[in-house]
Amino acid sequence: GRIFAGTDSSGAYYSDNEGIDWTPITSISGSDVSCFLVNHASKYFAGTLDRGVYISKDGGQDWESINEGLTDSTVTSLVIDPRGYLYAATSNGIFKSINTVTKIAEVTPVAKSYFLSQNYPNPFNPTTTISYQLSAISHVTLKVYDVLGREVATLVNEVRKPGRYDVEFDGSQLPSGAYFYRLEAGRYVKTGKMVLIK
Repeated sequence: GRIFAGTDSSGAYYSDNEGIDWTPITSISGSDVSCFLVNHASKYFAGTLDRGVYISKDGGQDWESINEGLTDSTVTSLVIDPRGYLYAATSNGIFKSINTVTKIAEVTPVAKSYFLSQNYPNPFNPTTTISYQLSAISHVTLKVYDVLGREVATLVNEVRKPGRYDVEFDGSQLPSGAYFYRLEAGRYVKTGKMVLIK
């Protein structure tokens, strides 16, 4: 329900009553705020045209600079990819965060069924994300095999609670080709195919 507004020289403001009243965000006052990214439950981001990127971990009350490695402070837009990496578009190109900025290993909503999704992206080089969901507490194994049926990676081998999970697979040490990923959770067994292209 909180609305954010950026200005070209007076920083940013937020409103909790649909824009009737506005409160200045003091930690980014005086900045030229160009964009906000509010798509995660606990982390909000702001881009500025003069001071780079800011993050808020308390719903937009307090903000701190996160500009390590960002050599251009003229940020025009922000986006987070499905794996949780933050991208900042600037006047001199696009920058990507070194680490993920959101926790994507486990998402809390309870799933109604077991399901294994197609990996994304596919084909991939060298990383891809495999998603699955559980409707009950289960011992889960998620393994990757080559076309000859040889196991090349064990991504998950533990008991997990109901919910949706995203697992990153890194194929940088493997040759190009087709691979299969197999999920076993309770009585649910499903296999998917993916292609590594280098």
